[in-house]
This record gives sequence, C-alpha cells and structure tokens, in this order.
Amino acid sequence: MNPTLIFGPMLQPNLNTSNAAVLAFINGTRKEIPNSAKTVVDVRDVADAHIKAYENEEAKGRYLLIAESVTWTTLCEDIKSALVAIDKKDKVASVPTKLSSEILKGGFGAPPPHHTLFDCSKAKDLGVKFRLSKEMILETVKSLRQHKHIE
Repeated sequence: MNPTLIFGPMLQPNLNTSNAAVLAFINGTRKEIPNSAKTVVDVRDVADAHIKAYENEEAKGRYLLIAESVTWTTLCEDIKSALVAIDKKDKVASVPTKLSSEILKGGFGAPPPHHTLFDCSKAKDLGVKFRLSKEMILETVKSLRQHKHIE
C-alpha cells in the first residue's frame, strides 16, 4: 500500500507529521499558505485498503492510495470550516489567508502549484472508497481537540 499525506482521526495523543501540519495552521505557526497542492488520503481509508487487500487472495502488487489532490488553500478553508463545526470560531483568525509567493521546487507529483494526476483504480477495484479532504480535515481537527492540542 502506498498512501500519500495521511489525515484523519488519531488514535494516539502525540502528533504525527500530517496532524502537526494542520495544527501549525491553527496555532499560527504557519503564517502563509504554501503555494502548492498535495495528494491526501484518510487514515481510515488506508486501514480499509490494507484489510481489503489482505482478504482478497488475488490482491498483489502496489496500490496507490490517494483520495484527491488539493491545494493548501483548499485545506486551509477546510480547517476553518472544521473549527467552526467544533465551535472553535475564535481559532479561525489564526489560520493564514495569505498565499506564499514562493513556489517550492519539485518533489513528487506535478510541479507546484499544479495538481498531481493519479490513478487509484486498482485500490477502487478492491472496494476502497475514498473520503474527501473536507471530511479528513474535520476528523483531524476533532482529534486535535480531543487530544488537547487545541484548547
């Protein structure tokens, strides 16, 4: 299984890389929105893909696990919506609105700020249904609050 940036509810109280990235937008550590897009997947969909592959004796090879390619601007809008949904409207103002003028040099995927094209048909053939970023971010923010990272 080959997941990308993983969001969603945390079982553990300590931060991982993905959830720390979301928290950095909420607590004001990040002052600007990166001018790029990321491919993302929900942790529950990653777990579901592992189970479905384990249970299917014909499953073999690599499975790309990507729900969608979204910009950090969209993710920040999702974070604001999630904060309102959990009654933390006071935190919305700390989420940056300014888009960085810096376009980071490549990594994997399309060059920023373009979306990465992907094909997850192999995972979908296993029966994996991917959640969208809005739901992933909402559950991430709820977890951050549950584990007392957001007061």
